[in-house]
Amino acid sequence: MSLVVTLAWRNLWRHKRRTFMILFAFVLGVWSMVVLAAISRGSMEQQLDKSILNLTGHVQLHASGFRDDPVIEHRLPPPDTALRATLGGSEVTAWASRVRVPAVIVSERESAGVTLVGIDPERERGLSFIPDALTEGRYLESPDDPGLLLGRKLAERLETGLGRRVVLMSQDVNNEVGDRGFRVVGIFDTQPQQMEEAYVFIGRSTAQQMLKLGETVTEVAVMAENRDRLETLLARLRAAAPKLDIEPWTVIEPLLVLTQKITDVVLLIWYAIVFAAMSFGLVNTLLMAVFERTREFGLFQALGMPPRQSSRGR
Repeated sequence: MSLVVTLAWRNLWRHKRRTFMILFAFVLGVWSMVVLAAISRGSMEQQLDKSILNLTGHVQLHASGFRDDPVIEHRLPPPDTALRATLGGSEVTAWASRVRVPAVIVSERESAGVTLVGIDPERERGLSFIPDALTEGRYLESPDDPGLLLGRKLAERLETGLGRRVVLMSQDVNNEVGDRGFRVVGIFDTQPQQMEEAYVFIGRSTAQQMLKLGETVTEVAVMAENRDRLETLLARLRAAAPKLDIEPWTVIEPLLVLTQKITDVVLLIWYAIVFAAMSFGLVNTLLMAVFERTREFGLFQALGMPPRQSSRGR
């Protein structure tokens, strides 16, 4: 065995350039796999975090039919005692009830269709992007704050700005137009920029008064400790509120889940390509080494070395 090891070691340095080239190819292949995996997974994680903070959360609770037709008729009562007890459990890090309905916003010059979201400002901390996205003005101070938060892109489109007045209109519970004037108290920037044109934020109680909702809301968003382990939390929420439509982020954002799966498949294909390339390179190098030493191996066998040991020496 010592002779075989000695021969193998000498064979490595028989052609130093070849040895270093094959070693460099292996290092480059492994490095490319590690770097590509890190970049892809890091980018995917960032995209997941942004999507979850963009009003998705880890779990959402709605009245039956709201996700198919997000109108004010599909509203739900505020969380009762049983549901509040579940939402206050150790698995939940943050939760908030919201009013989310289609609306029209009108400035002095332009109008646009948007999604009106009534929020509880303090409960949105750690649950959505809103508290950290403000670049001008102030954040909403309470659920009955009379101010309005506007995206920068939407403000440019409406030709309005901080301190200016706008009018919001939406259908109330009586199928009539509920409208109210608001002063823009904050401008927010976020990614993707479509969010800046799609949403406007007001206090939840203000939205309830404007739309004559009473204490009812349209959704409850929940943030859990671990987004990948929601089975237990989902079971408890569904047991506490069996009549509600309770779904995790994987159901609410199916395109994001599909993107994650495609990323994993692309990484596996890249791994297979790199391994195949390195394998062909290694086999080619070994064949070259064997053909170069055919006579040497023949001499060893003529001197009595068993064929099995001579093949190991290659």
